[in-house]
Amino acid sequence: MKEEKDMMSLDLLGNPSIEKILAAAWFDSLESLAIYSCIDNLTSIDGIGPKKAEEIKEVLEQHGLHTKLSNEEYFLINIIVNENRSELIEQFWKNPMSDEQKDCLYDLLFSGLFERENAILKLYYGLGCERMSLEEIGQKYHFTRERIKQILGKAERKLKRPGIKRQLGLLMVSRSELQSRLLVAERELSVAKTVIEYYEQKYGKTQPVDGPIEVLNLSNRTYRSLKRAGINTIGEVRNADLTKLRNFGRHSIEEVTEKINNL
Repeated sequence: MKEEKDMMSLDLLGNPSIEKILAAAWFDSLESLAIYSCIDNLTSIDGIGPKKAEEIKEVLEQHGLHTKLSNEEYFLINIIVNENRSELIEQFWKNPMSDEQKDCLYDLLFSGLFERENAILKLYYGLGCERMSLEEIGQKYHFTRERIKQILGKAERKLKRPGIKRQLGLLMVSRSELQSRLLVAERELSVAKTVIEYYEQKYGKTQPVDGPIEVLNLSNRTYRSLKRAGINTIGEVRNADLTKLRNFGRHSIEEVTEKINNL
């Protein structure tokens, strides 16, 4: 069992009044406070003013807990990932992104955005450069602040599409875990090739594919009709009389037939 490292107590702040405020705000250690400081100003905590925030910051620095999120990590947390935000912040705080991961991030951004969207997004979030405000970016490109905001919003929406979001999510997976996933995939592919070769040698063709109907990538209407009829696999589709299914017309039958024939 992995031994967990002891967390640093708030007592190390040496100020009972600050400790009481932080405890009331559900902070239980210096580490949790440091993680919070990565994404928000300490003065946003009720009862913590500029003077107390500076005092806390000094203690965090004394104990080596003043690490800030990089611009790339801040970008991923606030734009791409909305779920388990605190867990991801802690992950980045303990294991900062490598230069290799950052390079992958830039490659993905370039592949999903137009050149101008990419440039404005990078300037606003400081990805590989100094951060700029909407007004400063507007001056650079001779656009109004509102126009820059529109372009930025469109770029962010593109990056939240499932396909790109899924790829960006892989950036937060360790290299060892990715290698493990690759080994599993390679083993599964090897087994599949062996099965195919067996059927080709024995029957001169591959075994008809069976599996869940989700692999057919059907239209919503056709998919829902099959599910309502209790048809969940390709084998069940082959054996069913599709003409007797409710709300299952000629177009749906043609769609299913074409998808199965293309397997």
